[in-house]
Amino acid sequence: MIEPLCTMCSQRGVLTPATIADHITPHHGDANLFWLGKLQSLCKPCHDRGKRLLETCGYHNDIADDGWPIDPKHPANQVRSTSRDRKKFYSRAGGR
Repeated sequence: MIEPLCTMCSQRGVLTPATIADHITPHHGDANLFWLGKLQSLCKPCHDRGKRLLETCGYHNDIADDGWPIDPKHPANQVRSTSRDRKKFYSRAGGR
C-alpha cells in the first residue's frame, strides 16, 4: 500500500492505519474499474460506514466540536423555511 494511513480519518486529523484498499469509484462488478480504477487507503470503520453513507446518501455524518455536522450536504445543514417565511410566501401567492 502506498498510503499507510486511512484517507478519511486523515482528513479529520486522526491518524489511523489503513487496512482496506478502497475503490474510489464503485466498480459494481465492472472488471475494468475493479482492476484499473483508482484506489484509496481506508480503515475498516470508514470503509464500512463512512464510505457507504457517502455513496448511498451523498453526505458524511462527521460532527464538529460544536456538535453540528461538518458536511454542508448533511440534511441538518440545509436551509429550512420557518413558519414565518411560509406565511409570507402564501400571503404573496394569494393562498392560506
